[in-house]
Amino acid sequence: MNIHKFSKMKFERSVLIDISLDEAYRYAATADGITKWFIGKADYTAQDGTPRKGDEFIQKGDSYDFDWLYKDFGVKGEVLEANGRDYIKFTFGDTAMFDIKLSELDDRTLFTLTQESNPDNPMSEEGHINCYVCWTLFVLNLKSQAENGIDLREWDYDMHGLVNW
Repeated sequence: MNIHKFSKMKFERSVLIDISLDEAYRYAATADGITKWFIGKADYTAQDGTPRKGDEFIQKGDSYDFDWLYKDFGVKGEVLEANGRDYIKFTFGDTAMFDIKLSELDDRTLFTLTQESNPDNPMSEEGHINCYVCWTLFVLNLKSQAENGIDLREWDYDMHGLVNW
């Protein structure tokens, strides 16, 4: 990280993954997919109040409820965009938004996640840096899961200090 270019309002994390764009979208846009690499539990609800099935694609206007693995922490928000192919945008609580952009590069998929603080209610500097570090792990975990079926998150021990907890 170049400290002179680090923004306290916005950051980007990217990784190239050896899967199709369609597969990458499924990892990002379904509850079954996003829980394989990011969150412990994800519940999506359509605008009409109907819960989405785990393998069902999210849609613009859906609400979500995420619970972290092994942590007494959750966040609720809204799906702001979901185009069904290569772009998704979420609120992240009331202090930030994140989006996922997918693009093809040769036979691989470039997965780019951008998080931006809400200018009207910005995330604390500590929270922003924590998200930067955590998204780095989660994006790398997506690559590990998608290419090798290995989840880098710790599932056996609930221990503070582990980089993958």
